[in-house]
Formats: sequence, structure tokens, C-alpha cells
Amino acid sequence: MKTDLFPCGLMITSLHDQTILHTNEYFDKEFGYTEEALISQPVSYLFTRASIIFLENYLYPMLIQDRVISEIQIMLVTADKNRIPVTVNATLDEDNLVRWALFCSINRDKLYQELIDTKNKLEQQTQELTILSSTDDLTGLLNRREASNRANKMIEQTKRNDIALSFVLLDIDFFKKINDTYGHQEGDRVLVELAKKLENTARSCDIVSRWGGEEFLIVLYNTPTNQAQAFCQRLHQAIDMIKVGKETLKVSIGVSCYQKEIQDNQKIDSIIRQADNALYCAKQKGRNQTYVF
Repeated sequence: MKTDLFPCGLMITSLHDQTILHTNEYFDKEFGYTEEALISQPVSYLFTRASIIFLENYLYPMLIQDRVISEIQIMLVTADKNRIPVTVNATLDEDNLVRWALFCSINRDKLYQELIDTKNKLEQQTQELTILSSTDDLTGLLNRREASNRANKMIEQTKRNDIALSFVLLDIDFFKKINDTYGHQEGDRVLVELAKKLENTARSCDIVSRWGGEEFLIVLYNTPTNQAQAFCQRLHQAIDMIKVGKETLKVSIGVSCYQKEIQDNQKIDSIIRQADNALYCAKQKGRNQTYVF
């Protein structure tokens, strides 16, 4: 028959009693049957129970309504009882004959899964690259660029609300001496320990970053100067728990506050400059203290 020339499984069934009237040669080879064995068998002979329920409750009603269905996937049972996914296209003609075209979907499903896996892998790699580009390798805190970006966004949000931001710039006292005395490995440990203390003391809404070297920047959201001073006092107490040899770690802190009503056009660079000046004053006054600009 001419249908044997088609490179897909073709089948004709009766809508009335749902029996198989014809299958082509490709169908028989692909799924292991012979046409003689299938003629007069019910369509349900070919499919899993779940697929039969789907046929009865969705495919046949859709065929009766629209006369055509496209790219429906169901599970077919081969002659050797293997279950394989097939994609089905079907039409209902004027003689109430259902003409089926069936394609084995195993390779398509594998390709689809490979595409999904590739997509997920690319998304994961993109996320990892985003994290790498925005965090400090040693401490895991935000790096300077990402902290600047987030701080500028926070300033823009602040302009729409009557809230204050406090910029806390922190520097380890005599850090070079720590490296020279105990080695750079100990210096790295101190930086990591300090980063943990900063994260634990700050809130989730705050920005905590390694600004560079032994400098760290914390942007306190909705925090006026007096609350920033109390925060810095807690920082000093927490940092006192970090041991360096027989001594405890000491830091100097500079604070600058941004408030919309008096600094509407101020950018992060000028605010950081103020915090840096305050930090310099803390160093000049003997270190291990906080100075507010």
C-alpha cells in the first residue's frame, strides 16, 4: 500500500467501536507488530492504561469537536511489552475513521532533556559567575564594585522615603604588623573572622562588603547617626573576641550619615569620602575607636 512509503507509523481506526483497521509497514517494524495481528483489535490493545484513560477523556472528545489533534504524547506498548513514548497526530474524517500518525519520541525526549540540562547548567554557571563577579574571594562578602552598586540603589530608594543611611568604614589597626609577625596565612584568617563578625552583627537589609585590603564598608539601612554609633559599639565588642597571638584584634571606624532632606544630591563617593575622613580622625585620636563625621 502507498502508506508503507511514509516514514512514520500510520494507523486507521474506527471511531464507532475503536478497532484497528489498518497499520502501515513502518508502524509494524517500529513497534514489532504485524498488521494481521492488529486488525480488529481494540485501540486499547496498543496503549498503557493511563494512556487509554487519556484517550477516552481527552483525545477522542477533542477529535469529535475539532476533527484534528496535534503532537499529543502517550505511552505505547510494543509487541515485546516495552513501553515507549510516542507523539500522536490524528484526524477524524467524514466516514468517522480516525487516521493516526505516530512517531517514537524516545530520541526527541532525550534531546529535550539534554536541552533542559544544558539550560539548567548554563543558568547555574551564569549564577556562579555573577556571584564570583560580585563577591570577595577570601571573605565571601560583597566586593567594592557590587557594594557601590547596591549602595547607590539604596540611596535612590532613600530619596523616595524619609529615612537615613549610615556608612560605616572600618579598618584593622596595625594589620601590616599582624602579617609581618604571624604571616599572611594568619592575616587571611583574621580577615575571614572579622568578615563573619560583621555579617553576624549587621542585619539582612544592610550592605556588608570588603572595601579593599583590610578595609570594610557597612551601609546601615534606615539607621540615623545615634543608632549607627550603638552599632559600632557592638562591633567593637564582637571584634574584641578575635584573638591575634596573645592580643585581641582592634579596629578603627569612621561613620558618615546620609539623610535626604539635607543631602538630596549627594552621591556615594562623597559619603564614603566623609566616612574615610572620619576613619582618619579615629586613627589620629589613638585608634580602636569610632569617629562620626
